[in-house]
Amino acid sequence: CGPTPPPTCSNGATNPASCSLFHPTNTLSASPSIIDQGQSSTLSWNSTDATSCLGTGFTAGGPSGSRSTGTLSSPGTSTYQVICSGAGGSASPAFASVLVLAPSATISASPLRVAAAPNNTTTLTWNANGVASCSVTGPGVNVRGAANAGHAFSTGSPDPVSVSTQSTFTITCTTVGGNQVTSSVVVNVGAVFHEF
Repeated sequence: CGPTPPPTCSNGATNPASCSLFHPTNTLSASPSIIDQGQSSTLSWNSTDATSCLGTGFTAGGPSGSRSTGTLSSPGTSTYQVICSGAGGSASPAFASVLVLAPSATISASPLRVAAAPNNTTTLTWNANGVASCSVTGPGVNVRGAANAGHAFSTGSPDPVSVSTQSTFTITCTTVGGNQVTSSVVVNVGAVFHEF
């Protein structure tokens, strides 16, 4: 009669002992994948044909589940890994990363004191990092926009601003994590003294 041919399995397994020995697969994701310092993300893993999963950087367990990263305080990228195993062996590692941003915003003016007239202008400079969008407001100033791909928001080439009375200029930014960072500068008007 000859040897019995190996089973043909619909999952593409090559000559398994039986069609129940499917090779496991696994996935891992992080939500959200970008956060502020002091926030956390949720890692979710899922697998097929596995009975257990081992996490690196976090504690996994059963064939599927989710777990918080806990509070992440160090800026930079944190990478996590999961490998799930079953009767058919171990799946290839799956990875997920969480980018932790350190939001900041600053604004300055030069000069901080201007003459009453005619040289009553100052130049504003602002910069923000780890943010999603910002607005810069004050007398005669209304700048709004989204941060660039690097989560930064900067002046470019600012124009001089006319100041007739004591004025406060403020940058307010919304972070990727939904918080706000802000900074202000006050420009005064009065006699400007020069050294001779």
